[in-house]
Amino acid sequence: MEKKENNIKVKKIENELSVGSMLGLELIFGDDFPLFEALQTNLELKQVNLQQNILKSNLENSYILKSIYGENIGINSGIKNINDEITILKNLIENKEKKEERESAAKEIMFNLNQEYKKLKNYKDNMCIYYVSNLLLNVITENNLTTKDFNLIEEKEYFSNIVENIKKNLKIANSEEKKEIDRFLKAYYLLLKMKKEINSDKYIRNRVVLEYTGEEIVCPVRNELLDLEDEIIRIYKSGIFPDEYRDNIRTKLLKHINKIDEIPLLYDKLINEKEKYETLLIKYKNYKQYVENKDNELKLTREYNEKKDIIKELEKKVNLFLDIHNDFYKHLQKIDITFKSIEIEKRSLDIIINNEISELKCNIISKKENAIKKMKNAEKEREIEELQEKRRNNFTCFSLIFLFLIIIILIFIKKI
Repeated sequence: MEKKENNIKVKKIENELSVGSMLGLELIFGDDFPLFEALQTNLELKQVNLQQNILKSNLENSYILKSIYGENIGINSGIKNINDEITILKNLIENKEKKEERESAAKEIMFNLNQEYKKLKNYKDNMCIYYVSNLLLNVITENNLTTKDFNLIEEKEYFSNIVENIKKNLKIANSEEKKEIDRFLKAYYLLLKMKKEINSDKYIRNRVVLEYTGEEIVCPVRNELLDLEDEIIRIYKSGIFPDEYRDNIRTKLLKHINKIDEIPLLYDKLINEKEKYETLLIKYKNYKQYVENKDNELKLTREYNEKKDIIKELEKKVNLFLDIHNDFYKHLQKIDITFKSIEIEKRSLDIIINNEISELKCNIISKKENAIKKMKNAEKEREIEELQEKRRNNFTCFSLIFLFLIIIILIFIKKI
């Protein structure tokens, strides 16, 4: 019976426990259990078979992965080679197109150079021949043209002959003539530049001139009362008002009023002083602007007149050179300068000052009205607070009297 029960237990446990639960069997049955060794051997064999199957599966998977990876490498390598060949072909095509475009442009330039060179045969002025030849040579240099830009030998030789002939023309003018050409060209292009400047908005438009017929205005000096106001505002903003500040300000205030109770009356005096100071300050600032405007206008007028004189002199010399060496007219135009009329806006300084003073007075009146309104509101609030305080005092007094009467009545009742 015991063996049968043990067999039933073993089958039940074998079905329930996994491969890794041998320790549990040892703890339940101990080392003396008869079937333990057989069961352990059976489980170990199953585990070995399982591991062999896993290894076999992994090996097969590795073969498959290697074959796929090898195919991918081959495909990627083929694609890379194709891309490289496409890039090389693309570069070759681009280089060929650029070379063809360069050659076409070189032929066009060579044709134009030859045409201009042929025209030089009709020129009589050696200085103009030198000037044009120099221009043609600069075209060759700036475009970096060489015989390498042409494929055919005939074209290379043709280009070399043109360059050689142009260089020969550079020797046709002597050193004095070359210097004269350089001076003329500097004057010519300077004249073109100054022609543009002299008629610009700097000299012609947006010019405002302030007119003033009064006397010189000096910078106003601040009144002591205004300084005192600034000091009070500064102390008030700082939040610190010790006794020494209070005594100092009291002493300064007594210079302007008879007693401290008259401080509200000081407001009108302060407003008047502030209005006088701000009015003088407006006059001084505008007068200072007038002086600066006058200096700038004089400077601008002087600069304009100087440039105008230079332009007239240059125009005379440049056009005289062109008249003498008239072959230059085929390449350079005669310069005729027309001076535009100057637009100046005149403004009266007195009107500007009066407008600003009127605006200042309006602001002062508005501030004064607001201040009076605030003072009246503050006075009303003070009266209301005094009335409420009076009512509170009356109520307190009445309450004390009522309490005193109650105490007397209680004392009287107690005696009875």
